[in-house]
Amino acid sequence: MSTTVKFTWFIWNFSKLNRQYIYSDTFFTGNHPWRILLYPQGGMRKGYLSIYLSTGDGSVLSAGSWSKTANFKLTLHNYYSTSKTFATKYKFGSGSFSSFGYPCFITSSEFDGPNNGYLVNDACTIIAEVTVENSGHQHSNDNRIMPSPVTLNKDNNNNNLVDFKGLCKVRRDFVPLLDDVCSKHPKLVESQKGKSLSEKSFTALGRVLYFLTSYKNVKDMNDDAVKELQSLWEELESSGFEDLTWLKNDVNFALGIKEELEEEEKGEEEEEGEGEGEGELLKVE
Repeated sequence: MSTTVKFTWFIWNFSKLNRQYIYSDTFFTGNHPWRILLYPQGGMRKGYLSIYLSTGDGSVLSAGSWSKTANFKLTLHNYYSTSKTFATKYKFGSGSFSSFGYPCFITSSEFDGPNNGYLVNDACTIIAEVTVENSGHQHSNDNRIMPSPVTLNKDNNNNNLVDFKGLCKVRRDFVPLLDDVCSKHPKLVESQKGKSLSEKSFTALGRVLYFLTSYKNVKDMNDDAVKELQSLWEELESSGFEDLTWLKNDVNFALGIKEELEEEEKGEEEEEGEGEGEGELLKVE
């Protein structure tokens, strides 16, 4: 029997990654720890984005004889068009490479292109899907490896958190967006005072606002983007805010108009001059 997990890594302020490589948080398939390893400027090959799957924290799997065979896919999300995905199979273990992947995943010029959809508002998304086969030698630590405690902020890899209204810390990118909506809807702040999960709430809100402002037009959203918006919205709805009706209209507008546009493409051609579906997504009142 095999175990499969999907892990999404949001990377903000990509241009400010002043390091040779960066790891994602650790995620698990059962008891098996993994991380995504990224070389922003390329590892062995400069001029490329290099992306690998790595065997989690090396200190956990450093001793003894062990091996795990993983089928995995690495995807660089495209916000406007088809995402770029590579899939492979590799036997990780003692005496083999601790990381395996693609040194030439995408050229830097293609990734950086302002209209190419991989890097939007200086942010990108990398997704790993890992299936571990129940084969190979059992590592002595396998039954004792446990996931690290879930942090409330999934996007703290860049250590770029700032205080927000004395309530919690959030991504610096989110602050202008959160300030704007909180000035129009002060109950957002009032409802979170004294709550231990305020960081989770405002981070979830920031993600949705940031996503909506990343698209100039509903037509720019592909199927992956629609699914991502639905997922972000579900996370926000469960985050603890009492009233989100002011934003729900915008999310429903984006998802609804996108569906209407797809239906129109299958049907008759629109009359010339009609601009239905145009306009920015975020129009918070």
